[in-house]
Amino acid sequence: MKKLLPLILFSILILGGFVNANAYDTWMGNVSFNVKVTGIYEDSGEEKFENITDSLNGKLCFFVDEEPVKNEKGNYIEFRDEVGTVIIGIKELGAIATDYAKLGKSDKFLLVGTGVFTDPEDHDLQGIAYIDSKGTLAESKITGDTTSISVSGKIGGVLNSLDKNYTFSASFKSVLVLSP
Repeated sequence: MKKLLPLILFSILILGGFVNANAYDTWMGNVSFNVKVTGIYEDSGEEKFENITDSLNGKLCFFVDEEPVKNEKGNYIEFRDEVGTVIIGIKELGAIATDYAKLGKSDKFLLVGTGVFTDPEDHDLQGIAYIDSKGTLAESKITGDTTSISVSGKIGGVLNSLDKNYTFSASFKSVLVLSP
């Protein structure tokens, strides 16, 4: 029977303005997924929903120092495009995790947060974003150190342009490793 230490709240990190200027680890992995974007258009005087599918290819980054921390940009989590531009930055985060008593067992976590979306090609297109995810920390059976982080979840939000609003949503998966 698995013995779990009590489910601990390792972080409810709603720390407006706190940026960890000290060292932290960056965990990074490739991410590629389709994003469903919904807007409204007019057809014969009627407003209708218009669905567009776009793709996001790039990197998913977590910033950690025993628990999630904000990086210099004020983000706990970032989705970056192929050239490294931050598309989604999660600035507020709540997290809970399990802590296994046995060495080599995997810790599990849940992360929920909000942040901002910025389109690098159209600076007038910005909005709010959310993340709802879960993951597993893979640990070395010998040292107990984390070797990778498997994460999956959903992102979504609202994009505002000068003349239209859009919603977006997507599911993602990634395996993060410690970035040098």
